[in-house]
Amino acid sequence: MILAVFRASGRPLMQRPPHLSGGGWGRCVGGLPEVVVGMDANMPCIGLAVIARSLEASLDVLRACRRAGLALSEPFYTRVGLCFTTVVELPWYENPVEFLGRRLEGYLKRYAPDIARVRRLWGSLEWRPLDLGAVEADALGRVAVELLDSYRIPYGLPATVAEDLAGLLRSWGRRWARKYNWSLKVATGRVFTVLARLSRRHTVLVKLEKLKLGGGPAVVRRWPHSRLLKLTLGCTPAWVGVALVDPRGTSRECPACGGRLVRRSYRRLRCRGCGREWHRDAAAGANVALAPVRELLRPPRSPMSRGCPGRGESGDEATTPPSPSAAMSEMTGRLQSIMLGGQPS
Repeated sequence: MILAVFRASGRPLMQRPPHLSGGGWGRCVGGLPEVVVGMDANMPCIGLAVIARSLEASLDVLRACRRAGLALSEPFYTRVGLCFTTVVELPWYENPVEFLGRRLEGYLKRYAPDIARVRRLWGSLEWRPLDLGAVEADALGRVAVELLDSYRIPYGLPATVAEDLAGLLRSWGRRWARKYNWSLKVATGRVFTVLARLSRRHTVLVKLEKLKLGGGPAVVRRWPHSRLLKLTLGCTPAWVGVALVDPRGTSRECPACGGRLVRRSYRRLRCRGCGREWHRDAAAGANVALAPVRELLRPPRSPMSRGCPGRGESGDEATTPPSPSAAMSEMTGRLQSIMLGGQPS
């Protein structure tokens, strides 16, 4: 399949593509990282795109993702290399509005009869609006209004009830945040395992969206991005580069042809130009990987640099980088074995 994509690009298989000229194969091509990874974080999933700038890197991407259990989409050729995309679902994910709304409904169902008994005293009671200083407070507010209307209770509760419920909502919000944080760590752990394997043989650069965090509920929606950035800086090897890109338009253009993406559902998009179907987060991850760097947080380093593991799979073998001619001879023999029906070693 990879060979078919390289043939479709119209370039000879036995020579380097023009944009890969210069540098040694398997290390840093033309002064640029040989493997570029783009990630887009959303509440229920992570969009992942990996761009390999050589056939050797493409084969390593396939091996590493297969070992990590990541199912890659059909690759497509971009202006910088061969791109693979996938969507990593967060295990045990639960929508925060459903998580908190279900508990709020149970609370009102239990105490609504007691509130109804004191209807005649409503005028003399101290009332407070419901404090929704919890996760997704704006969306939860609509759920709370509907629940209060269904029980014929005004949007406000007796002071003692409102104070008790506000404390419970904060506790439930912290419980959901701990659960979500653990799910995000498990999902990103699979991605970071792939990055660690690739960084033993290739120079790797990870790109993330640069978002401005303001006040209010919008912070909650962007919290996965900030958390993903902290995990990426803390859980990837020190020689893996990390950069930020402009987030504008990452879900509007087709990464394959640059056409306009139209919405078929909230998660499914379709390109008007080539007709390719996209998952919203997969398309965003690919566009992030293709976007120019706005801020470099950590520069990528070659695996052969000081302090990095060697070429061996376990990182124990320290070898010198092969010369370009030796790398080309190795690549030619591997391509010939593949074309004759053999499996790449």
